[in-house]
Amino acid sequence: GGRILIVDDVVDNIRVAMNILKEDGYEFSFAENGAEALRLLSDKTESFDLILLDIMMPGMNGYDVCQQLKNNTATVDLPIIFLTAKTDVDAVSKGFELGAVDFITKPFHANELLARVRTHLELYQAKEMLKRHNLFLKSKAQFERQRLLSELEDSQKEMIFILAELMEATSDETGKHIKRIAESSALLAK
Repeated sequence: GGRILIVDDVVDNIRVAMNILKEDGYEFSFAENGAEALRLLSDKTESFDLILLDIMMPGMNGYDVCQQLKNNTATVDLPIIFLTAKTDVDAVSKGFELGAVDFITKPFHANELLARVRTHLELYQAKEMLKRHNLFLKSKAQFERQRLLSELEDSQKEMIFILAELMEATSDETGKHIKRIAESSALLAK
C-alpha cells in the first residue's frame, strides 16, 4: 500500500494516473496546482508516501514545489517523481538536481508507471523503517549506557566502603579519616 499525491493542472492526467495505479491498491489525493499541493502537504492530518508532480503548471511550476518540499524538514525525504510531456535532457537533470527520484513521460505507459511507483514506494518505506530502527537502537544504547554507568558507580562506592571498613579494622583513626574523605569525595563528585 501507500498514499500518493498526484499534482497536475490537467484533470484528465490525474484521472489516467489514478486508473492505472488503483490496481495496486494505493490511496490517492490530488491537487490541480502547486499551491494546493503545498497546502495538502503541510496539513498535519495528511501523510503521503510519494508525490507524482507535473513540471509544467501555470503559476507555481513543479520545480518550485519540489524546491519548497526539499527545504522543509517535514517533507525533505518524500520521494518525488516528475511528470513531464517532453524528455528534455536539461529538464531531467534540473529535476534530479532539485532532489527528484525519477521521471515519467506523458502519455503514461501503464507498466512503467506501476513499476516506478512501486519501486520508489518500497525504497521510501524501507528507508523510513531503517530510520525508526536506528532511533530505537540509539535510545536503547543510551539507556544501556546509563544503566552500566550507575552499576559502575554503585560498585565503586561499595569498593570505597569495603576499603574503609578494612582500614577501620586495622586503625580506628585512619579508618574514620578515610570514611570522611570518601564522603567528602562523593559530595565533591556530585
